[in-house]
Amino acid sequence: MLKSETLLQVPKLCAVVREDEEASVVCTVLEELVHLLKECGQAVTCVQGHPEQVIQCVHLVMRSECKCMDAGADDGFAGGPGGEDEHEAEQVGGCPALGKSLCVPNQ
Repeated sequence: MLKSETLLQVPKLCAVVREDEEASVVCTVLEELVHLLKECGQAVTCVQGHPEQVIQCVHLVMRSECKCMDAGADDGFAGGPGGEDEHEAEQVGGCPALGKSLCVPNQ
């Protein structure tokens, strides 16, 4: 059975995706959300509000509306030239695993 601390992570992780300005932090948080959803499945998604929060994160990333994507707009992060920043933008934009983990039933 899941501890309540684990269930409290979802809103906090989603808030970090929305509000953090560091792309590497957002990437790590998205990976953690994927892991949490894969490991806990319905125990996480049956909690009221959790699926909507995760879906909102996916929408923000797909629309490039995360603060980490906005914060870099002035320095080339949002599509300008440049190695590491461009790589981080690709990582943040790549959240198909998060969508899949929402859809796959826990076995």
